[in-house]
Amino acid sequence: MKILIVDDNTARYSGVVKAQEAAGQGGDVIESCGNVKDAIAALERTSFDLLVVDMMLPYTAWDSNPDPAGGIKILQHLQEDESLHTPTYVIGVTSALTDDSTVADHFNSSSWTLLRAGASDNWQERLNHLFTYARDAVGRARNRGYDVDVCFITALRKPEFKAITALNIEWELTDTLCDDSTFVKRGKLKTSAGSYLSVVAASAMRMGGVESAILASKLIECFRPRLIIMTGICAGLEGKVNLGDVVVANPTWDWTSAKWEIDDDGNPKILPAPDYIGIDRTIAAQLAIIEDDTSFLATLQDSWAGTENATRLKVHVKPSASGAIVVADGSTLKSIQSAQNREVIALEMEAYGVYAAVRAAPTPRPLVVSMKSVCDFADPRKADKSQAYAAYTSAGVAFEYLRRFGVPN
Repeated sequence: MKILIVDDNTARYSGVVKAQEAAGQGGDVIESCGNVKDAIAALERTSFDLLVVDMMLPYTAWDSNPDPAGGIKILQHLQEDESLHTPTYVIGVTSALTDDSTVADHFNSSSWTLLRAGASDNWQERLNHLFTYARDAVGRARNRGYDVDVCFITALRKPEFKAITALNIEWELTDTLCDDSTFVKRGKLKTSAGSYLSVVAASAMRMGGVESAILASKLIECFRPRLIIMTGICAGLEGKVNLGDVVVANPTWDWTSAKWEIDDDGNPKILPAPDYIGIDRTIAAQLAIIEDDTSFLATLQDSWAGTENATRLKVHVKPSASGAIVVADGSTLKSIQSAQNREVIALEMEAYGVYAAVRAAPTPRPLVVSMKSVCDFADPRKADKSQAYAAYTSAGVAFEYLRRFGVPN
């Protein structure tokens, strides 16, 4: 098990380490640091199974006065910075004799554990038990492994799921039951290296992030995939994208997550609270190669029999907002651009739910990516005529990604 201990007094953990060694559990890889900056660097560099973090920490090695909220700053970075690896288990340690509401609220609203390190050694005994529990859980999860390489998810059966089933995948003739209300198609996809990827494909019962998140959770439980890919259709920001362009959501967030209040003049005021979730850097780098492959994109586009391909097909690895509202007013996407993310180029309804379901999944946790194509510009011209073409380009780019790169390890 990989453990990161963040404390400017690591000597107080020596008893726990010795107890673990005495119990025959001395094979842990333990890294330590004593300030916020070094901890963030470690979490960006390495994926840890367990993080133990003191709440009172200096920001850098040169700061003489520890910050009472130093540990909280690390946890906030974990929640907000997509470049950091989130540990499976997080244990906070505080020596404060009285409750700090900021610290208490942070732990009360999460699944993390807060230990109070006082004069008694009881907290070390509890920490020792938590170490043992985490190690056993991580070991069971690693032994569990993955069963399927790829799960495709779509929000609509037509045209999105239809475009997936039309791909050059060796589909089984009979559908498979995931549970009594979820049928999936199974098949094999041959890569350019000659190996095969096991594939499962399913469509949600209806549009929306909740339905897609539930479906993603079901597929993770039933099939333990290495990668979940969501394909389908989205709205795009006119002038930044064209009909049929594929938008890889990196990051995605729920643009409707906000606090609504009244300002001092009695006017409605909206305070956005975006929770950004990005994709794995390896996937982003691989898709950047496809993004630059104009020959492949031209071939994919020219193979479409319809008339929607007036502009050259492109792939964009860019921010894409997600929310449970069908938008056709011509102004909302621009408002999101100005108020929440200046680089946003697309808007859809499901990606954030799927990303969030994956983030909350138990180990072994799959990777996830959404590749949706532009079928309209979220304005009064919104119509269905470009949906089939968008579903086709979305599925085609996803297929080429898997054929060319397989699934990241």
